[in-house]
Amino acid sequence: MKEFGQNFEKAIVSKEKFISELKYYRHDCIDDLPSEEVSMNDSNYYKYKCRGNYFNSLVGILRFMLKVKMIDDQDVINKINDFIKHACDEIDFSKFVTKEEINRTNKFLDEVIDYLS
Repeated sequence: MKEFGQNFEKAIVSKEKFISELKYYRHDCIDDLPSEEVSMNDSNYYKYKCRGNYFNSLVGILRFMLKVKMIDDQDVINKINDFIKHACDEIDFSKFVTKEEINRTNKFLDEVIDYLS
């Protein structure tokens, strides 16, 4: 039965789907740092990259990509694992994420998107 589950996961994902998701996180989400805490009443609340949940969601996608073996280049796998470790262990989400962190994330996403494309 486990084999069926693995095949099912591969059937519901595609490289194009991952590229589309990563492009959303890279280009459709907002780089700007608001002057005050983002309110859930803001229509763009879920698109701000300065939110911790932006990183949590992105890490979830990256982990799933690795789980279904979407990437076979060990250098890219290492970059993804390094990013996941950094996002989970080193970013202080008790404060706004910095512009430097957003720029680093954008550069990382550009590299992964380029690899997949």
